[in-house]
Order: sequence, then structure tokens, then C-alpha cells
Amino acid sequence: MDQQQIDRIRNPRFPLTRRGYEPREVDNFMLGLAEWLENGGVDDAGSYAVTRRLERAGETTARLLAAAQAEADQILKEAHGEARQKLQEADAAARKKLEQTQAKAQAMVDEATNTRDAIDGTITQLRDVQQRVMAEIDRLREMLGTAVEATPPAGRRVAQLPVAGKSSP
Repeated sequence: MDQQQIDRIRNPRFPLTRRGYEPREVDNFMLGLAEWLENGGVDDAGSYAVTRRLERAGETTARLLAAAQAEADQILKEAHGEARQKLQEADAAARKKLEQTQAKAQAMVDEATNTRDAIDGTITQLRDVQQRVMAEIDRLREMLGTAVEATPPAGRRVAQLPVAGKSSP
């Protein structure tokens, strides 16, 4: 049984006469209906009802799937947004940590440079002191050499030079 037949049963249209429906058309319709029912029309009607219910269930399922897909799309969109935000936050935190680490490393390099410069300055001062001490040693060696050359032969008395902190005899 097709949709057209079902619609014809639900909405019969008989030609109107002065007194109502055409009796012959009503009789023909009723005969057709009776034949239809006798030839398994009830089974066809049941099949149609099942088919119609399945179609409605399919439509409902399609609407539910569409709603579920829309919800899934929205959740996915929100998840991507959150992921982008988390990545941006992580990137900013990493940049900040890198800047802090670079600043700390630069401070350590600056401190090491200052310490090296201070050590270099101390080494330069010590070399200056060393040169003065060596010059003083050379001067004292010359004086000692001159004093030894001027020493009288044994038995002569040499005037003693005063020593700091001692009084002369």
C-alpha cells in the first residue's frame, strides 16, 4: 500500500450532488476499501505504520545526532580555545623564566668580570711593589758592595753606622 492510497482512505473526496455525496462513488469506495482489507490491507497498514514510525524515529535520531554533533563541535571549539590560551600562558611563563635566567647569568658574568678586573688590578699593584722591592734590593746590594770594598784591612776599626732603635757606644 502506498501513501496515496492511505491518504485517499483518510480523506475521501466524493463528488457532491444536490443531496450530498454521489451514492455510487461512496459504494465504489467502500467496495474498494473492503477489497483492500480482504487482500491484506491491514498488514500493509501495519507495515506503513511501522515504516512511518521508523521514519519518525530516524528523523528524531537525525535531530539528536545533529544536536550531539553541534555540541561536540562546540566542546571541541572551546577545548581548542583553552588549549591556545594554555599554550600562550606557558609560552609567556617560559619567556619570563628565560629572561630571568638570562638576567641572572648576565649578573654572574658581570660579577665575574668585576672580580677578574679587581684581581688584575691587584696583580698589577703587586708587580709594581715587586719592581720597587727589586730596585731597593739592587740599591742595597750596590751599597753593600761599596761598603765591602771600603772595609779597612783587618785590625782597623770601622766606624759603625747607627742602627735604628739602638744607641751608639
